[in-house]
Order: sequence, then structure tokens, then C-alpha cells
Amino acid sequence: MLSAWETTGVSGVTILPSTGLQRLQSSDAFRDDMPLIPNLEDLMQYKEKTNRTLFTIVPSEAIVDKVVDATQGVVGD
Repeated sequence: MLSAWETTGVSGVTILPSTGLQRLQSSDAFRDDMPLIPNLEDLMQYKEKTNRTLFTIVPSEAIVDKVVDATQGVVGD
């Protein structure tokens, strides 16, 4: 994605790890039986599922259109 955006003229991107509410609610993140002070084995059994959210600022609507086209070229419609 980043390479595709660079070809459109994007010069900077902020990348944030993110998790949606549905995924968070269906995960083990809110387990009641997790020890107050977990050991390494307790922590290793929980795999965190995250996405990455990309933000950028572009100077014009024309670049926005190019970024959208480039994004759709990578991930589809």
C-alpha cells in the first residue's frame, strides 16, 4: 500500500495499529479468568489481532483521487 501511495505523490504517512470493536469483543481481551499478575505463559496464549490504519494529508482533490485509485488497485473495490 505504501509503495502504491508513494507513486501518487504521497510523501508522508502515519501508521497506527488498530482493532475494531467487533474483533475486540469477540477476542479474549476481556477475560475474567486472566490472573491479576499474569506470567509469560498466560500472555503468550493470547494472540492480539490488529490492523494498521494509514493516515496522510494531501494537497489537492486530484491527489485524493489518485490515492483512492491506487488503494483500490491494491485491495480491490
